[in-house]
Amino acid sequence: MLKRVGILLGLISIATSPWTTYDPINPLKLLLLGICGSSCLAFLIINRKRIRLNRVVLLTSLVFVLQALISTLFSESNFSQGLYGHYGRYFGLFTWVMLFSIMSYLSLFQHFSFLLRVFLIVGFVSFIYSVIQYFGIDPAPWQNNFSPILGFLGNPNFQSSFLGLFLIGVCGLLLLKLKSPMQAIFLFLVIIGTAKLILSSGSIQGLFVAVTGVVSFGMYFLFTKSFVKTFWSIATSGLIILIFFVLSVVGVGPLAPLLHKGTLAIRGDYWLAALSMANDHILTGVGPDQFGTWYRFYRHEDALIRVNAGTVTDSAHNGYLDFAANLGIIALMAYLALLVYAIIAISRFIKRQESIDLNHATLVALFMGFQAQFLISPNQIGLVIWGWVFLGAIFGYDNVIALKSDETTKSKKNLKNSARPKDDFSVIASPLIGTLVGLFVTVPLVYSSIQFRDALTKADALRVISAVDIWPRNEELVIYSVDLLFSNNLQQQGLKLITSGLEEFPNSYGLWRSKFSYRYVTEVEKSEAKSQLHRLDPLNPEWAPKG
Repeated sequence: MLKRVGILLGLISIATSPWTTYDPINPLKLLLLGICGSSCLAFLIINRKRIRLNRVVLLTSLVFVLQALISTLFSESNFSQGLYGHYGRYFGLFTWVMLFSIMSYLSLFQHFSFLLRVFLIVGFVSFIYSVIQYFGIDPAPWQNNFSPILGFLGNPNFQSSFLGLFLIGVCGLLLLKLKSPMQAIFLFLVIIGTAKLILSSGSIQGLFVAVTGVVSFGMYFLFTKSFVKTFWSIATSGLIILIFFVLSVVGVGPLAPLLHKGTLAIRGDYWLAALSMANDHILTGVGPDQFGTWYRFYRHEDALIRVNAGTVTDSAHNGYLDFAANLGIIALMAYLALLVYAIIAISRFIKRQESIDLNHATLVALFMGFQAQFLISPNQIGLVIWGWVFLGAIFGYDNVIALKSDETTKSKKNLKNSARPKDDFSVIASPLIGTLVGLFVTVPLVYSSIQFRDALTKADALRVISAVDIWPRNEELVIYSVDLLFSNNLQQQGLKLITSGLEEFPNSYGLWRSKFSYRYVTEVEKSEAKSQLHRLDPLNPEWAPKG
């Protein structure tokens, strides 16, 4: 089953549907993630009495998933929003359950050499596609006003980060192939080409990720060779620099005058809003993937004047703060506990090895590179999936060590069976169950996106209305459809869609704004809409009460 999981992981990163779905990037990725994660979860449940799942991994994963469920049930978002998340991201309850299921499954085996091959193959395919985009010969009809280097992720920042991770993986492979001159030269050229693409993407995220990974290689070798003082000196210095950087982004500390400006200052506004959300909803968060709904309410006054009041976001651009803001502080603590345990597992593995394991060194570098990306970027399914793969693989190395330590009391056969099922039932049943569950949950969303795109292509207003009403209804598509109906002078149809939309999404800034702009709105209705807009965007002077 591991090979099937590996294939699905690769497909999640590169699957797109630009000719089929309205959102060309994420629905298909969510569908494949649902199949992969559900298969892993089914395997874990079927074999729960036969496998040795690390207790720390199991407990922290259950705490995180339970917290995500609590956030879904007790936040102000409706159930479909909590289940699927925000349009264009889809980091709702279902996605988090799938990611933790995959991570837990991968923690059972020492298999990173296989996963590394999968990652490098996917990375190389993405690298080639980026080259095609760089030369402007991409056949896909992407609508993009920024860098043409989008890869399969739909955004130059995401692709830059993915290329940064790929560069780290190729560096690890280069170390493994140094004794083969031709292969080493080829890999070195790929590294140069990847660096060129990262710079051409117009995003520094990939550079930040790549540098973090390369430094991690050096730190790994220092720790392995027992240069403890040098290791801790560099680690401490790096931590201090990181703390000053984070503080500077939000405008605090001696480096703030140098760093708190431009895009970093805007990112700092997002971070401050996330902290305010987390503080006000410490136990439940504002709801899975609902940062965008409440950003206007929690943004600070400087955020309005730094660019303009219309500049908003649907993410904190920091994965850790997204946890705290969307799901609550307990979810963040559970994830941080996993990271701490991962660091312990890494050091434990290194100390038990007589020589450097280059696969493990590459894994650690990739893990650290992803954490760097997670610090400064929103979530994207095709990118984030690898963070959970790397985390699971780290626990897998540690799990093998735990099994080996029991060899004095168990035979090798029993050890093998303690980590794997005794028969092939789960190998057949798990993918089947996973496919059915994954399709059951995700097909409605994919179908809705297909129908909406088809309706727009045929310019049929009635079909647009029908498509946007397919469950799960999407707030963003409702808003877009209302604006489309109004612009085509279909006022009554637009108002009807606003009314039904507000019943389902009462905190939708976009729908209240559309109602405020409705041509035939009464003064009472206009006053109500303005009051709601002021509630959702209290610092915006446009909605401030007169007098």
